[in-house]
Amino acid sequence: LYPPGAAILPRPTQLYPPGAASLVGVGKQNSFVFLVTGKLMGFGHNTEGGLGLVTPTGSGSCPCVASTGTCQLSNQCEFAPKEVTSLPAKTTVVQIAGGEGHTLLLSSKGKVYASGSNHLMQLGITSCGSQDANCYAFVMVDGLVDELSLGVAAGANWGAVNRKVLDPPKFNPPPGEYGPMEVQLLTDAVGDTKIYYTIVTGGASAPHP
Repeated sequence: LYPPGAAILPRPTQLYPPGAASLVGVGKQNSFVFLVTGKLMGFGHNTEGGLGLVTPTGSGSCPCVASTGTCQLSNQCEFAPKEVTSLPAKTTVVQIAGGEGHTLLLSSKGKVYASGSNHLMQLGITSCGSQDANCYAFVMVDGLVDELSLGVAAGANWGAVNRKVLDPPKFNPPPGEYGPMEVQLLTDAVGDTKIYYTIVTGGASAPHP
């Protein structure tokens, strides 16, 4: 709300009218507002790309070129809320986690998007060319593309995701008389499920994978 040099806002000031926003989130030096119209607005510090304001040039690409706008010293800032257009169309943001220079977003479909500083791999993405490059657009976290997530969190230089363990697949065994049945979930990979049972044939029990 103020030009460079004014570090303190002495009193609360309303940015949007009542009912216009459904979610807010903050990082160390930036802020986000998700509007009921479906727009995500970001403002504040953006030197390392934490606002995700640059539009990707291709699917899954991570722009490494900063957006325009300067504030104190060599920092890049947005003084007023600016629409974030790097998310896929019609994405509903349900959670925002901000770190020192990076941001994680969770969508209503359980997808996680990240933007900003990646010098310690806090974004969990590799599509920016190298692990120490900043990403200036929100892209889906590489290792979570096929996952459903329930929550995101961020600290100064780390990120965390609470992923959903998918329900076991439906089990449709062939017709017959069955013995004991056991379901075993392997903890090393989501969705990697094995079902053990025995099928009784002619009075004898035999293992069936």
